[in-house]
Amino acid sequence: MAAWVLPAIGVATGLFSTISGVMGANESNARSEEAVEAQFEQAKKLYDFDWDQTVRKYDYAQVQLGIEKEADANLRAYKEAQLIQQYNAQNDRREYEYKNRVDAFNRSEDIFQQQIGVNVVSSLLAQEEATRAFNEQQISNNFQKEGLARDLFSALDTTAFAKAEVQLNKQSSIQGAANKRRESEFQYQSQRKELGFKSQQNMIEQLKAEGSARSRGTGRSAAKNIQGAMMMAGMQQAQIVENIADSKQQFKIASTSINTSMMNDINNASLQSGQLDNSIKYKQQEYNQNLRELKASMDSARANLGATKMKINLDKQVADMRANANRMLKPSIGPEIPKPPALPPSIFLEPLKPMKPPEPVMGAANTQSAMTTFANAASGIGTVLNNVAQIGQATGAWK
Repeated sequence: MAAWVLPAIGVATGLFSTISGVMGANESNARSEEAVEAQFEQAKKLYDFDWDQTVRKYDYAQVQLGIEKEADANLRAYKEAQLIQQYNAQNDRREYEYKNRVDAFNRSEDIFQQQIGVNVVSSLLAQEEATRAFNEQQISNNFQKEGLARDLFSALDTTAFAKAEVQLNKQSSIQGAANKRRESEFQYQSQRKELGFKSQQNMIEQLKAEGSARSRGTGRSAAKNIQGAMMMAGMQQAQIVENIADSKQQFKIASTSINTSMMNDINNASLQSGQLDNSIKYKQQEYNQNLRELKASMDSARANLGATKMKINLDKQVADMRANANRMLKPSIGPEIPKPPALPPSIFLEPLKPMKPPEPVMGAANTQSAMTTFANAASGIGTVLNNVAQIGQATGAWK
């Protein structure tokens, strides 16, 4: 393609565009004028409509505000009555709980006094029982002492009788031995006298025989007769002397036997008396030991009684302390419940009175109507009242 063709096409195109633009501008201006007129008419209609709606919404806002004020007054009265009711209920509950605590405390005090009384009675009964057991043991101890004394006196009496019997047997043995010695001596003296008489008679017979022999003659036969008579007399005399000696020896033997038997009886009596003395000493030692045992038993019982009474008193104190620990503390009424504060005053925003905005001007730019803005603002009154109620709930005044 030739170089000149392209510039020519461009010039033609620009020229066409210019012609088309001029024609379009004329048409656009015509349409704009028509639109401006139509918009002006529409703006006047909207102006009148918005003013009517603004007045209508203002009236509605006034009614709504009155309703909100009445609802707020009712709500405030309800809330105040509710707060007063809660305050009275809290006071009633406070007094009721205090009364219950006082009743429980009085009941606790009654139980405490009863328990103290039971502890006193129980302690007295226990002490009386311990004292009664001690007295019974003391009575038994006294009876045992009497029994020991009776046994000792019986043993002393028995020993005294036994010793008297031993002494009597001893005296009887001594007396019997003396009698036996006198009897033996009497027999010995009688036998000696009899032998003495026999000796004298033998001497007389010898003299008679010697005299008879001498009288029959002299000489050798006479001498033999005299000698024979003398020999016979000598033999008889020797026999008598020997009999006397045997009798004396028998008397000595009998006396020794009697003395030995008497000494044996005396020694036996001494042994028996010693045994009786030892027996009575042992009995006295046994009696003294039993008395010491009874005394030790009573000392132990007395100490046990004291310890038992101390334990009884300690148990009573522990029981009293436990009863005291179970006592309730004296109740005290709690602090006074503060009266509910006055509700904060409600603040209401009065709706603005409507004011007519400037009337629409033909050809002026379209802007938002002030009446529309006011209407939107008036519709927010309920939101403000709701916010006020929320503030009351946040402060604790409204629940």
